[in-house]
Amino acid sequence: MKKWIKSCGALAIISLVLGLWAASSLADDVCRFTEVVGQVNLMKFGAGEAVPAKEEMGAAEKDMVNTKVASRAQLKFIDASMLTIAPLSDVTIESYMYDASKARRHGVIDLTQGVVHAVVTNLQKAREPDVLIKTPTAIMGIRGTTAVVLCGRDEKCQPFEVVHVPEGVVEVYSADPNLKFSLTLGNGEALGLVAGQIPGPKDIMMLKGADAAKLNKLVDTGIPAVVHLKGSNPLAIVNAIIAAGPPTAAPSKTCPAEEAPPPPAPPPPPEQSNPLGTGGLHS
Repeated sequence: MKKWIKSCGALAIISLVLGLWAASSLADDVCRFTEVVGQVNLMKFGAGEAVPAKEEMGAAEKDMVNTKVASRAQLKFIDASMLTIAPLSDVTIESYMYDASKARRHGVIDLTQGVVHAVVTNLQKAREPDVLIKTPTAIMGIRGTTAVVLCGRDEKCQPFEVVHVPEGVVEVYSADPNLKFSLTLGNGEALGLVAGQIPGPKDIMMLKGADAAKLNKLVDTGIPAVVHLKGSNPLAIVNAIIAAGPPTAAPSKTCPAEEAPPPPAPPPPPEQSNPLGTGGLHS
């Protein structure tokens, strides 16, 4: 259903989930690697450098997973939810709590670059989204759902995202307080998100069959560091990614537009810049 939802209560739930469980122990593993292909690095919270990930290795809150070219990882969380991380992706497990006795769960996963495929188990007592996937543009609230989320950068170094819901329901909220929106995606629906734009009906579409297969393929290949977008609907974004060709190198840490300017020219000799000999007054 393509319908705008103005719900302060829903936004309050997002704030609650993001803030809950800050006092929980960061040392306890909340997931483990069930598959590691190629070069996958795990940066433990507070550690000075990343270590190669291995199957059965655990990961805790605040840990970051980075996958290289032709590499991927799969994580199984303590509630049996699964997260597949595509090549050239950066994912941080901000928080994850599960209480089986009370059927309570609160998780926050941060995707800053790349593609993830999430299969979130259904908790019968959960009435609101209890696992969040955050991107630079949006927050996706998930429960009992299968979802594919990708996050990349366009030629102007602005973030863009696509979220597809093969099965279930995903609530999408703005991550920018200046661009408020809240909407719901159901079975087969996909949404395209571009920085600085409030998504509308043109950005939501059914994505099934061959079109859905295009998006799912990106879970195996990853996406390039920079994509030249030609539209904001999800299929246009996916087609632009495919047109860019398979990624062959890890994404740059800084976009071209964000690179540091060249160093300034050296100052002129003192006799030219301070002919009166007052150079001691200047730094």
